[in-house]
Amino acid sequence: MDQPKKKLIHKLRFKYRLVLINDETFEEKISFKLTPMNVFAGFSSSLVLYAILIIMLIFFTPMREYVPGYTDTKTKRNLQQLLYKTDSLEESLRAKELYYQNIVNIINGGEGLKDSTTRSVKPLGSGNNDNTFEKEAAFNKNYEIQQRAKSSSDWIDPSTIKEQSMVGLNLINPTKGLITRGFDANEEHYAIDIVAEPNALVKAVQQGTIIFAEWTPQAGNTIAIQHRNNLVSIYKHNSSILKKVGTFVELGEVIAVVGNTGELSNGPHLHFEIWENGTAINPNDLLNYN
Repeated sequence: MDQPKKKLIHKLRFKYRLVLINDETFEEKISFKLTPMNVFAGFSSSLVLYAILIIMLIFFTPMREYVPGYTDTKTKRNLQQLLYKTDSLEESLRAKELYYQNIVNIINGGEGLKDSTTRSVKPLGSGNNDNTFEKEAAFNKNYEIQQRAKSSSDWIDPSTIKEQSMVGLNLINPTKGLITRGFDANEEHYAIDIVAEPNALVKAVQQGTIIFAEWTPQAGNTIAIQHRNNLVSIYKHNSSILKKVGTFVELGEVIAVVGNTGELSNGPHLHFEIWENGTAINPNDLLNYN
């Protein structure tokens, strides 16, 4: 066994001469003394150096984008920005959904949502934290009691509305007719009922954007318009709706036809409401039905 090993080592260390000779003059130009071991070591070193150069070329130049699973800095930055935008869009969509629920609640005869956000608070510990949560719960409960105890005198003063919210906002009568039932907060009738001729036209009291245009069991064909100054006008019991959600309408533009739809309607009339920031306003104080 030792003899073959010695022969192999001897062969690897055996010296050879590599000579470059001029083919015409046979003049020796360059000569190298080589051994198989030197040739193997040089070839291996060349491969390692070549691999290092390729790796550096891939990971430190734009060519790294072609490596599967690897993204460049710009792409990562764009992805991060998209995540931020997606989160913002989710928050905006959540707020719009709550706003839409508020509008539906108002249209169905409710008072609107008192708070558009809900939070679930979990105790993080005991002691002072528990006392803080108990105080907050007590404060919220007292606030709700105070809100329920509000009387009709707590409603917005129409003169204040005209001086503040209605500055530069001229309203017209939604339709021709006679008011048969007025605004009464005590009876939760947050509107005026206008008896009109069948198929009379319903007009937008001010320019704005249609935010609701659907049929509901109680109110029938209902349409709602978002105006400036956070005002919303609502038109119920129509026989037909002539506008779609998202449509911008001008002052006096026809939006519906007076009808007798919905469970709460007992004859052709228009149930008209005006809301500001979730609070009902007496429409008769803003219109001209003399």
